[in-house]
Amino acid sequence: MIRHLSIILSACLLQAAFAEQIAPDDSRISYRGVLYPQVSTTQAEFLRFPPELLKEASPATHGFNPAKARFTAGASIHFQAKAPEITLQFEQEKFCKVSVFQNGTFDSIYPLKKDGSLTIKSKSPGQAVDFSIILPNFRNPLFKGITLQDGSLIKALPDSRPETYVAIGDSITHGQGQDFAYQTWGGQVADKLGMNFYNLAVGGSNANAHLAKPTLELDHIELITILWGYNDWVHKGKSPEKFADDLTSAIKVIRSKHKGTPIVVLGMLNTLTETSKRTGEQYKADQFRKAAQALVNQLKSTGDQHIHFVDCLYMIDEKTDLRDKVHLSEKGATKLASKITPILKDILSQSKK
Repeated sequence: MIRHLSIILSACLLQAAFAEQIAPDDSRISYRGVLYPQVSTTQAEFLRFPPELLKEASPATHGFNPAKARFTAGASIHFQAKAPEITLQFEQEKFCKVSVFQNGTFDSIYPLKKDGSLTIKSKSPGQAVDFSIILPNFRNPLFKGITLQDGSLIKALPDSRPETYVAIGDSITHGQGQDFAYQTWGGQVADKLGMNFYNLAVGGSNANAHLAKPTLELDHIELITILWGYNDWVHKGKSPEKFADDLTSAIKVIRSKHKGTPIVVLGMLNTLTETSKRTGEQYKADQFRKAAQALVNQLKSTGDQHIHFVDCLYMIDEKTDLRDKVHLSEKGATKLASKITPILKDILSQSKK
């Protein structure tokens, strides 16, 4: 009996000894959807915004919550491996789950175990498989690395799509009501257009220049959408004029580098909310839609021929496409993406003439 246990223990130790431990900074792993990845031999944090901005920002002074700005909306991990199973290790994060694709086909949604790990079984044992790990919209899982018991990590899988789409805004674009980027309206638009996707929206934010600054990190952007207004009206208590001024500041940041990129300002979606928590009946939602449209018209009249306004009112049904008074359900996000994509395609076509 003792000899039998000794053999089992020896086999386990031998298996552990030959397990390949792969660090987050290994060149065979690629990360997408993040402009400021903080990657070392022990950990990767997927930041969408500059770390120095996240340290100094506050909702009162910057128009967004830096804790929410750390969430991994749009971020993903990609690699090719040939192994029967793969274990990914994250720092413990309560109620965290990731979505896994194998060879471009949805595999499953994996909740992290109590120790922060998850194990993926290959759908094609003995063959090289492309793995995509989609991180959640409203969590910040810190990636610790990969363990392979039997097999090998082959190569990174950088995004081969040549064009880039950036979505800026609040929780409607961040993805409140959807768990992963590919379920959000912006992520679905990117897929329909065949573009890389960067989600620069932060839940609870109102119009500000700070969230536009990461666009300066990109050499080229083919399309930018901006959807703000609800929090400016309901939670911040801005006037329509102040909202337009803050929206202008974000556009100016983008235009300081991306002179000819189509910027599409989206009018507020229809909502079940009727009054502002700050200003009561003083302003109505439609005044913020009109302020955004007037701003776009003004910028066009002064020479910016690549800025556009799209009225999104009634693109969704507030009674059937929302999960609460303002946030899209998964069905609502899909509906908005299907309605707005043809309009964006027309804008892109015009910009290339």
